[in-house]
Amino acid sequence: MKILGRVSTSRTTFLCSACLQQCQRSRYGTKLCRNERCSVKNRTMKSNDIVELVHLDICTQVQSILLRNQLLLNRKELYPMTDICYGEFYCNKSNVTTNRITFIVHVDGSPLVKSSKQSMWPCFASIVELPPPIRDYQKNIVLLSLWASRVKPDPDVFLQETIEELKLLINNGTSIFINEQEYVISFRTQYFISDLPAKALFCKTINFNGYSACTECHSTGMFSHFTNYLCGTI
Repeated sequence: MKILGRVSTSRTTFLCSACLQQCQRSRYGTKLCRNERCSVKNRTMKSNDIVELVHLDICTQVQSILLRNQLLLNRKELYPMTDICYGEFYCNKSNVTTNRITFIVHVDGSPLVKSSKQSMWPCFASIVELPPPIRDYQKNIVLLSLWASRVKPDPDVFLQETIEELKLLINNGTSIFINEQEYVISFRTQYFISDLPAKALFCKTINFNGYSACTECHSTGMFSHFTNYLCGTI
């Protein structure tokens, strides 16, 4: 990348899987945990003991996607009437500015290597302004961040930098150049998609069918032999 004069659009951080503190490199290139309270302090860490956390630049990816699909943006005749762009939330926000990008954020996990129990947890975003099924093409998906480790991600650690970057874009917007013309873009997020176990993990509830599983309130809930766990009233 340096020889070609290009800047990497991703940032990789290595964390200790035991305490989730950032690892330090020794002079021999090995990774060590310097946390005084960690059980693996000052040990040479193997790849199985490390969390690889990757953050990617959002604006660069969005600019590339918009450049490829500029003729398809906001083409209402290409949207089915049941699509999410006709929702009340989107319609209210779309009246504020014409140059807008609305994200649908989705997260899921999948195993990488069965022998080492390594798994990959990517955080993606789809662009509402692209009509289906084009918005779901792999080349049109924005990759926000990646978590690769034997342990499940901690939502606060995994999504902290991504959420801060999204908040900055939502509050301040950004400028994107397409065909040497500058466009001021306003960002929004519409909703979050995941399966029920991942939803429980990232919403920090016990499980989708357990105590403290309600995402609408803080009630612990009560057990029922007929309907498993019921959310109590506040």
